[in-house]
Parts: sequence; C-alpha cells; structure tokens
Amino acid sequence: MQQVSVEKTKTVITLFLCKAFLYFLVLITDHVMAGNKGSFKQQQQQQQEHLEDGFLLKTIKRAENFSLSD
Repeated sequence: MQQVSVEKTKTVITLFLCKAFLYFLVLITDHVMAGNKGSFKQQQQQQQEHLEDGFLLKTIKRAENFSLSD
C-alpha cells in the first residue's frame, strides 16, 4: 500500500513539474513574439514615415517646378 502511494506522489509531482515547465515555456515564447511584433510594427511605421517624407518632397519639388515655369 505504501509503495502505491509513493508512486502516485512521484507521478503527480512529475506531471506538475512538466505542466509548470510548459507554462513558462509558453509565457517566454509569448513574450519574445510580442517583442518581435513590436519591433516589426516600429520598423513598418518608420518605413511608412520614410515613404511619406519622400512623397512630400516629390510634391514640393513638383510645386516649385510648376511655380517656376509660370
């Protein structure tokens, strides 16, 4: 009877440790993915701003050329 109880206890402890390990693994993975997603969004925003700046510069140059030709 004592042997069965020890085996059950070992099994329960092992399962608990496995579950805790998987929980922390998922937690760390989510944290890393959130960090990457944030940096990706930041890069995407910088690219968009760069494109908008280029568009504004082209528009200004066209306006200057148009007013100079008048």
